[in-house]
Amino acid sequence: MTLARASLTLAFALALAGCSPLVGATIDEPRICLLMQSQTIPAAPALPAGVVMPDQQVTWQGDLDLNSVLPGLDKPGAITGAIHVLSLTATATPATTDLSPITYASAAVVDGAGTPTVFMHYDRPSPVTKPYEIDLALDQDLNLLDQLQGGVLHYQITFKGQPPSNAWTADIETCFKAHLTLDALKVM
Repeated sequence: MTLARASLTLAFALALAGCSPLVGATIDEPRICLLMQSQTIPAAPALPAGVVMPDQQVTWQGDLDLNSVLPGLDKPGAITGAIHVLSLTATATPATTDLSPITYASAAVVDGAGTPTVFMHYDRPSPVTKPYEIDLALDQDLNLLDQLQGGVLHYQITFKGQPPSNAWTADIETCFKAHLTLDALKVM
């Protein structure tokens, strides 16, 4: 008997015995945070001394592996429900990197065709109290479950203003909440 058949037989027997949570389960997580450490953000184009451009822009792209904390997201049809972002913060490492010249930033999920959908933004506060941190605010409450590709969320952050003219690193923390129902037979 194969492992899949044994699992199916066990799940069916337990379902008949009234142990249905094994066949289907609900996951309710009010806050899950993933930290992507030391992500390299590209440099803004260097300008000759004394020349100031009104706005420059650099874009970082990355993949957030949600399947690493919520297994089964890579299995088509195995999980239904919703995953929503609560916060997204980029913190320069080291904290001596001055991000205060960045006036605006946006975060976008990128679909399979490469089309970005902006769902968060940052406007530089006045005064800047944490010049090493960019904390984005939610614009659209997207269901990220619909945006996953194999359990992975492809997204990008665009920084505008006067980003550093040298490549810099940041820890990018994304926090989200999840209300999911999984079909244990499809997850296996």
